[in-house]
Amino acid sequence: MKYKNRRILTVVSSEYLLFWAMGLTAGIYTGSGGILSAIFPDVNIILIIVFLFAVEILIAAGAVYRQGDTCPHFKTRLLIFVIIPFLILFFTGDMVAASYKSGEDSSIFLKIYDYEKRDNELTGNMTIEGRVSNHPRLNYGKLVFLLAADKVYISGPGVGRERFLKADDFINVKISGPEGLSISRDDYLSLNGVLKKTDSRDTGNNIKSGDIVFEADYKNAHKINCYSLSYKLFSLRSRVYECIKNAFYSYLKIENACIAEALILGNRNNVPDYITDSFKRCGLFHLFAISGLHLSFFLSLIFLIFKRTEKSIFLFWSVIIFLAVYNFLIGEKASTLRASVMAVFILLAGRAGREFSYRIILYITYIILIIYNPFFIYNTGFWMTFISMAALVFIYPVILGMAGNFPVQRGGRAGLFLMKTIFITISIQAALFPVLAYFFGEVPLAAVIANVFVLPAFYPFLFILMVSSLVIIIWPPLGGIILRAGNIFILYILKTAGFLGRFDYLIINFENFGKINFITYYLVFIAVLILIRKVLGRADTGKWEF
Repeated sequence: MKYKNRRILTVVSSEYLLFWAMGLTAGIYTGSGGILSAIFPDVNIILIIVFLFAVEILIAAGAVYRQGDTCPHFKTRLLIFVIIPFLILFFTGDMVAASYKSGEDSSIFLKIYDYEKRDNELTGNMTIEGRVSNHPRLNYGKLVFLLAADKVYISGPGVGRERFLKADDFINVKISGPEGLSISRDDYLSLNGVLKKTDSRDTGNNIKSGDIVFEADYKNAHKINCYSLSYKLFSLRSRVYECIKNAFYSYLKIENACIAEALILGNRNNVPDYITDSFKRCGLFHLFAISGLHLSFFLSLIFLIFKRTEKSIFLFWSVIIFLAVYNFLIGEKASTLRASVMAVFILLAGRAGREFSYRIILYITYIILIIYNPFFIYNTGFWMTFISMAALVFIYPVILGMAGNFPVQRGGRAGLFLMKTIFITISIQAALFPVLAYFFGEVPLAAVIANVFVLPAFYPFLFILMVSSLVIIIWPPLGGIILRAGNIFILYILKTAGFLGRFDYLIINFENFGKINFITYYLVFIAVLILIRKVLGRADTGKWEF
């Protein structure tokens, strides 16, 4: 009896970080409007989270009560480690998100737009100066990007003379007729145009209906110099980025160079639509996301270079510096930040000689990222990277348990690699199924086959890209020679993806995969997963020592 009660306490207490993450997430939703509009437009996610939280606690507490409450201090520990942190993080998330939303509402451009709307004498004409903070993208004949604006100049009859305002704010920009206009991330621009509010027909590229955008003609867009210290850092980033990018496009075919730019530099804007579609249709689109797989290759190179050093602290800080520089080079991407933070925790555990739980690290990483940027929770890529990682942590071990020693007994190392690839792909596809159906309206059935055939070629291609990228920074011609060795691999990958993407019967299309389907799938899936774990007798080994 006492053992069973302790086991119940272990189950509840081992998931304390999950409850913390739930509390923080619920607080952020309430602070940013109370409804998860990006995923469940009409469902109050807070009620779902609180309901599941309450059910979990009541089940655990009720079981202990029925068995005599022989586990000492259960209620006290439950209160201290689960309930109180949940409530604290709920209110913390609410305040953090509210402060972010307040910052958006106090945008200088929103104030200018409202002022112009009230004053009919203003022409609305204005000039802004600032840095392009993301990679520009063509959208229906307009160049769209986010500008980190420093200065605003307003002129017109209602002003009398030109007025200067210090901005320090972000604004979405649309430039019409961009033919012949070359604008890249980190360019410093002067733009003359007008502020407009978007409607439902003019959205996309992270621009929502009702957002304020700055529209200008390409003739009124000019690159200018900026001499601030912070901009010099961005200028250095731009030079490194362009050095690697130019080498890709100089030594590879254009379509191959586009893929290399996406894989190493994180910019998918130049990948042709037909390649993107074929990768989506056969279940290989995840290869474009820079995540743990990519970083593990980079970190392996660092370990290989510095493995003979006697000072582990030197290796540790080399990895930390690399992760910081690489994340700065490619920009703020949820998948890369998730992989980087998890890598740091694993390194810290290794330096301390401590065992670690991927589940615990996943929870902590989630909490850190949504504190860093609360509005990551409205980012589809953010959820896809965490769901994929959760599939590896929770689902993949269960599938391995069901398979037993089959992969080892049948085929040795080759069989083990094949079966692991199949099991990992099935795990991730099973976890992402409702996400793909809800957001993209289709789920590829060829994902397992595609990954089995493509990954053996993708790994060496990625390795070649990474080695050549590091060499390009030092000596571009040598890096270019190394790059050419990757042509045969990318040709094979493209041919395979194109072939498997042709078959419509390997794709399940959903015209309306609703919110109820989304929630029902995960509830049933989790129940089945728990049942399988129970049948296999494989309880989670992650424990929390009180």
